[in-house]
Amino acid sequence: MEKTVTLEEALKRIEELEKENAELREELEYYRNRKLSGRQKHNAKWMEEFYGRR
Repeated sequence: MEKTVTLEEALKRIEELEKENAELREELEYYRNRKLSGRQKHNAKWMEEFYGRR
């Protein structure tokens, strides 16, 4: 069964989804700009040295 959706309901849902999308993009930017933790830095440096010597 298909649910009948009015234009107003559809526009309201689109607005809600756009707001949620904007919030998620902000959260994604936060994680992209976060500094790496010490262990991640160490692993990256170790791999660079290990694979760089071959």
